Amino acid sequence: MIVVAWTVRTMLDREARERPEIRTALIARELTRYTIDIAALSETRMADEKSIAEPKGGYTFLWRGKARDKDRVHVRKTGFSA
Repeated sequence: MIVVAWTVRTMLDREARERPEIRTALIARELTRYTIDIAALSETRMADEKSIAEPKGGYTFLWRGKARDKDRVHVRKTGFSA
């Protein structure tokens, strides 16, 4: 069994789309290509708590993110804090 952690930066497609099928299909294709069984994806920027099955890739994406009305955009912090 191969388990990985992958920073995807975003899984959002366009604001007008309710479901991000396109991004999940691309990610599923890469997971299949590298024969990954389980992947922990970070920085997905997905809202709420839901799941999407990607049957062609054989993966199910599960996530829990901030509420839809909250800002989900990464803000780069400058400086160093100890």
